Amino acid sequence: MIVALRHRGPLLLAYALFQQTARLLDEHMDMSRMAGGSFAVYSVIGAEGPATPSRLADILGMPPTSLSYVLRRMHELGHLRRVRNPADGRSVLVELTAKGRRVLADALGGFLAAITAFRAELDVDEPELLRHLEAMSGALSRATDASAAADRDVS
Repeated sequence: MIVALRHRGPLLLAYALFQQTARLLDEHMDMSRMAGGSFAVYSVIGAEGPATPSRLADILGMPPTSLSYVLRRMHELGHLRRVRNPADGRSVLVELTAKGRRVLADALGGFLAAITAFRAELDVDEPELLRHLEAMSGALSRATDASAAADRDVS
């Protein structure tokens, strides 16, 4: 059954926001030196410092397989190194190399221009907006976790 749109539901709106965010970043940032559109990964590693891939996946809301592809590409470009995790010898930490930090620093100017342009048009309280977006992120995470658990129970 097809229903005419009277308004965008939360998932369609989230998808539209993703597309609009990508367009805004593309307008302000030169992504030619980064692994395709992976500024968020660079910036989280830059902010977190050495982190496990699973921690990064949690922060970014990215499937581990997608993150693994981005990390592999960053490593191939010489922007990332893997080091043994001193807290758990079975895992690794990833961190930006000097080259990766330079690439991130070069991209930050464009990101700041994009976020400034966005904030200039924002007509709601940003901390309140962030609370709602975090609530949406939590709901999406719980829904995907529940779906994955149901799939495991069926198999």
